Amino acid sequence: MKRDTVTILVMSILVIAAMGILWYTRPEKPSEILIYTSNSGIELMLEATISLFTAETGIEVVYVTPGGSGAVINKIIAEKDSPNADIAIASLPSMLGAKTEGALKIYVSKEAANIPAAFKDPESYYTGWFAFHTVLAYNPTLVATPPKTFADLLDPAYAGKLAYPDPTTSGNGLRFMAALIETLGEDEAFEFLAQLEPLIARHDSLPLGEFIDKGELWIQISDDSIITSEVMKEHLTDQYMAVTDEGAIAGFVAIAITNGAPNEEGAKLLIDFMLSEEGQACVTAGYGYPVRTGMSHRIPEDLAAIWEPFFDKPVIPLDWERISENMQAWKDRWLEEIQPLGN
Repeated sequence: MKRDTVTILVMSILVIAAMGILWYTRPEKPSEILIYTSNSGIELMLEATISLFTAETGIEVVYVTPGGSGAVINKIIAEKDSPNADIAIASLPSMLGAKTEGALKIYVSKEAANIPAAFKDPESYYTGWFAFHTVLAYNPTLVATPPKTFADLLDPAYAGKLAYPDPTTSGNGLRFMAALIETLGEDEAFEFLAQLEPLIARHDSLPLGEFIDKGELWIQISDDSIITSEVMKEHLTDQYMAVTDEGAIAGFVAIAITNGAPNEEGAKLLIDFMLSEEGQACVTAGYGYPVRTGMSHRIPEDLAAIWEPFFDKPVIPLDWERISENMQAWKDRWLEEIQPLGN
């Protein structure tokens, strides 16, 4: 009985601790800054940023992870009449939901001029913190010259050796489809995808670096942060990245101040720091790509060697509001018109 009582007590403490993490409450006039952030593997860069910011300012920063980007935005919206968090961190298009619901505050950082238009809201409700690219990952032993344009992917030599993620379930796949629509037009993009589909071996959302490394796939459309992690940690050396001449397909994780933030002034200081050269250098700790211009000299040499294909490449401007409005229709069209053409 005593052992059962102890077990119940320990379990109760763990449950209470977990609830405290999820439902962090604050004093009426907080001195610290509270962030709600997604759980998309950004802990290393966030902790590096917070550590340096606190060392320089003495301001404590706490972050809570309600779940993915959708969960962060749902919580921000649910609390908009009495905000708990000062800053939200989420990817696009999820962040648009908080903007639409009036849960974000307009803020033009003093560092905003150094952030390209492709990585910030035109109305200044949110700004990119770090970018990730949807790229062509290829095996250089089998592909001496990677495709220079989207049209080059239609080469019959690639039959059964290509892969791209299902755009109905993958952010990378969705960005690839959106970039095609942006550059070609909607009907032309779906015509291109229809021609491409018979060459596709698989539509996995999982990392496929092992298959590239072994030569089972020649080219996959994937996320540069995934490939970087595979190359750096798993030493999959026969995997290189390329960007087509149309430009880099870039997504980004955004930062925003909540409307009515309890510590608005502290939030502004932290946003400014996150967009500064010093703050942007911190995102490379988690293989994030800085959104600030002129950061190539702050990128570690081993990462710069992997990311060289993005340097001096234009970014395909994605209209995230258009994507948000049309996303379901595009997914439905892909399922109806493209998926049935697959092998």
